[in-house]
Amino acid sequence: MIFGPVVHTPEDVKPVGYKWVFVRRNEQGEIVRYKARLVAQGFSQRPGIDYEETYSPVVDATTFRYLISLAVEEGLDLRLLDVVTTYLYGSLNNDFYMKLPEGFHLPKAYNSSS
Repeated sequence: MIFGPVVHTPEDVKPVGYKWVFVRRNEQGEIVRYKARLVAQGFSQRPGIDYEETYSPVVDATTFRYLISLAVEEGLDLRLLDVVTTYLYGSLNNDFYMKLPEGFHLPKAYNSSS
């Protein structure tokens, strides 16, 4: 999955690094399958310099308890859902620059003004 175009990094921006991940593990740490993924090393970003704020929409514990009590009182079925891929499909509001993987080069006819 590519989330943006390949562009030249502005001189005042420090791009984040990357890492190749080749295995998929389960909760016990056992190898489930082999799969190559290129992931950004977001841990190298600095608050206030590389990004302004982070936000994760979660429900307040009091609100959650209220919804459970309301479901019990009204005799309703209650189902829970945990979406583990939320961050994969979220939208970025700021520009994000990552170093090019080793061996990858921009085409010679690349136009930096586009």
